[in-house]
Amino acid sequence: MPEQPRVFVSSTIRDFKDLRLALKFWLQEAGFQVFLSECNDFPVDPGSSAFENCLDVLRSCQYAILLVGYRRGGFYDEAKRITVTRAEYREAYERLKAGKLKLVACVRAEVEDDLRSGNTSEFDDFGFTEEFLSEIRRDEEVRAGAKAGGPFPKGNWVFGFREFRDLAQAIRGSFRIGSRLQRRAIEANLLWELVSNLKELLTRGLDGTLLQAPSCQKLQRELALTGDNVFTSIQVSREQAGSLSMSAVLLGGLGFDRISTTALDEAINSGEFLEYELQEDQFVVGELQTMFLELRREILALKRERTEFDREDAQLKILELSRSVTRTVAGRYICQLFSLANRLHNVLARTAALAAYFSGITDGVAPVRLAPETPLVDQVDGLAAERVTDQDVETWLRRTFGEEES
Repeated sequence: MPEQPRVFVSSTIRDFKDLRLALKFWLQEAGFQVFLSECNDFPVDPGSSAFENCLDVLRSCQYAILLVGYRRGGFYDEAKRITVTRAEYREAYERLKAGKLKLVACVRAEVEDDLRSGNTSEFDDFGFTEEFLSEIRRDEEVRAGAKAGGPFPKGNWVFGFREFRDLAQAIRGSFRIGSRLQRRAIEANLLWELVSNLKELLTRGLDGTLLQAPSCQKLQRELALTGDNVFTSIQVSREQAGSLSMSAVLLGGLGFDRISTTALDEAINSGEFLEYELQEDQFVVGELQTMFLELRREILALKRERTEFDREDAQLKILELSRSVTRTVAGRYICQLFSLANRLHNVLARTAALAAYFSGITDGVAPVRLAPETPLVDQVDGLAAERVTDQDVETWLRRTFGEEES
C-alpha cells in the first residue's frame, strides 16, 4: 500500500467539533490520513508540550485545512495576540511558501457577514477575528503588490462556507480529489515504469542525443521479403549489409529482458481504467485500457521474438555479412531482424504515447503509427483480412449458442 497523504485540521475545537469529525471521516474515505488533536489516533510525543506536538504533526503533513469561526480560541502568546490556531496557520503558511504543503483556509460565511455589518454579538473577540482574516488574505501584501505592480502573495484565498457541501467542494478542488487515491497511485507507478522502460529502449548517440533503434522500414521495402524468398539465401548490397549489421548490433544491445509490465498489469487488472457505457449500463474496454492491453501483448511478443532471435544466432549470422564475399544470408535471419525491429517500434511508440499522457505533456493519448505485424510484404494485407474481429467473435457466439438453444 502507498503511504497515505497526511492532512492536519487547524481550528478552535469547541465550535467546529462536529465539522472536524465529518471532515476526518470524509477525507479518510478518500484515502487521506487525517489528524485532529482531540482524537485518540493523534500522534503524541510525551517529551513535547501539547502545542509543540501539534506543530510537529503539522510539519509531517502535506495538506492543512484552516477553519475560522466566531471563537478566538486559547492564546499561545497572549502579549502578541497569537492564538494556538493562528500559530498553526503561520507554520502552515511558511511551509506553503516553501512548496512543502497545500493549505485551504475556510471561514464561515456568517462570520464574514457579521464582520461586514459590524455585528459583534457572536464573537469572542471581534477585533482578533478581523485581524486574523486580514492576515490570511495577506491584505497588506496585496495592497503593496498593487501599488508596486507585484509581486502578490501566494496562498491568500479564503473560501466561505455555509454547509458541509461548500467546504467539501473547496477542499476537493484544492486537494484535487478528482479521482480515487487508488487510481492516482496506480498512475504514479505506471508512469515510473513507462519511463524506466523507455530508458531501456532508447540509446544515447555520440553527440549525447537520445536515439531509438532503427525501424528498418527502408530496408524492408528494398529487400521485399515474401513467403517464397524468406526461405532462400538473400543477396544484399554493401550498403544494405552495413545497415543490417548496424541494426543487428543496436537491437542486440537493448535490455529487452529488463522491460517491466508489473505496473501495467496492475493498471489492467485494477479495473480503474475501464469506461462506463451508460446505454449498455456496463463497463467497457475503452481507448486507454485497449492501449494497455495492446502494449502488454506487444511487450510479451517482443521478448519472445528476442529469445528466438538469440536462439537462432540471427545477430551473428547478419554480422557475418560484412565479411562475406557473396554478401548472402538466409532470408529467415533477416526476417527475424525485421520482425524484432517492427515489434520494438510498436512497443516504443505505445510506451512513449502513454508516458507523455500520464506526465501531462499531452492532454490525451497521442495516436501512434505502428509497423506491420509481419515483415513479409506479400502477407501484410492477407493477415489484416484474415484477422478475426470483435464483431466476428460476437456473430460466432450468437450463432453457436443460438443453435445449441434451439
